[in-house]
Amino acid sequence: VGTPVIGLYAATPSARSGPYNSLDLCVDKYARAARKFRHKEPGELRWGQRIEFPGVMELIPSAKVIAMLKGFMSS
Repeated sequence: VGTPVIGLYAATPSARSGPYNSLDLCVDKYARAARKFRHKEPGELRWGQRIEFPGVMELIPSAKVIAMLKGFMSS
């Protein structure tokens, strides 16, 4: 459809399931989640492995989301 989307990712990488043509508008904390919850680097996890733990989305700071939104709105 071509509608830009801001994506928030921590449980899965944006490269795997992010919005087509809007990957530059993603806040991706999958690497941090892998280290915190799986105690591994993202490359050590099998492709597509989700990190589904309570609090995983809390790794995405609201300030990052607001900054992404402001950047998008000003362009």
